[in-house]
Amino acid sequence: MQAQDTPSGTVADVVALAATVGMAISEPKRVNSGDIPFVVIPDDHSVKNLEDTLLNPLRTRATVAINAADSFIAYINKHKTDATSLYGSMGDKPSFIAVIDDHVPAVAAWREHKATYACPLSPEWLTWTNPLHNAKVKTQVDFARFIEDNLLDIVDPSAAEVLAVSRTLEAKKSVSFSSGVRLDNGDVQFTFNEETKGTAGKGTIDIPERFGIAIPVFEGGDKYRIDARLRYRINDGGQLSMWYELERPHKVIEHATKEVWKAIAEGTGLPIINGNPFAS
Repeated sequence: MQAQDTPSGTVADVVALAATVGMAISEPKRVNSGDIPFVVIPDDHSVKNLEDTLLNPLRTRATVAINAADSFIAYINKHKTDATSLYGSMGDKPSFIAVIDDHVPAVAAWREHKATYACPLSPEWLTWTNPLHNAKVKTQVDFARFIEDNLLDIVDPSAAEVLAVSRTLEAKKSVSFSSGVRLDNGDVQFTFNEETKGTAGKGTIDIPERFGIAIPVFEGGDKYRIDARLRYRINDGGQLSMWYELERPHKVIEHATKEVWKAIAEGTGLPIINGNPFAS
C-alpha cells in the first residue's frame, strides 16, 4: 500500500515529525516562572522546584520561637517592614506573634516569616503557684523545708526571721500542739507540750499570719510582689499542718502581661492586634 499524501506531506513525514517531537520532550525541561526556576519531569508530568539551587532563597521562611520580651523586640526591629503586623493574646497563657510578611491592603502575602513569644513563666512563678505547694496542706516539717528552699523569694518578713521560724518548726516536729492564737500584731502563736527526759513542759512559737514574696512572672522579667496567707490546722493528736495561699495570683499575671504588651508596642513602634492570625 502506498503512503497517502497529507496536506503537509506524506504519512511517513508526519510520523518522523512526531518522533522528533517525542524525542524533544523526553528530557526534563527547565523553565523560569517569574523568579522561580523549575523543571517539568516528562515521566509523570510533575514539576520540581529548583529554588534550592539558587545562591539565596527567594523569600524568608522561618518561625522563630523567642523566650524573652527584649529579644522578641530586637528580632522584630531587625526584620520588620511596612507589611509587618503584631498580634497578642491575654489570659492564662499570654502570647505574641509577629508576622513579618503579613498581608497589606489589596495585596496578599505568604505569611511565612513569623516570630513568636509565648511568655514562658519563670521557675519561681511555677514553683509558688504549683498546686502541689499553693493551698496544699503540708506537715510542719515539709512546710518548713519548702520555705527554707525558697527563702530568697521572701521579702517580708526578713529572710533571717523566716529562716528562724522554719528551723524552729523543723526542730519541734515531735511536740504536741494544743492551740493557735492570733496576736494583736497579726502573728499566730502556737502553744505546744513537750516531753524531754521524762519532764513535761510548755512552750510557744510565734509565726507571721502572712508573708510577702517577690518573684518574676515571666522568664527574665521584672519581679512582682505577691502576698500569701499562712494557714494551719491542729488535729486531735496535736499534730500541726501548715500551708500558704497566694492572694489573687491571676491579677498579678494579668498586670505583668499588660506591662509586656506595652513594652513590646513601644519597643517596636507597632500596634498590637488582640487576636491570633492563624486561628483555625
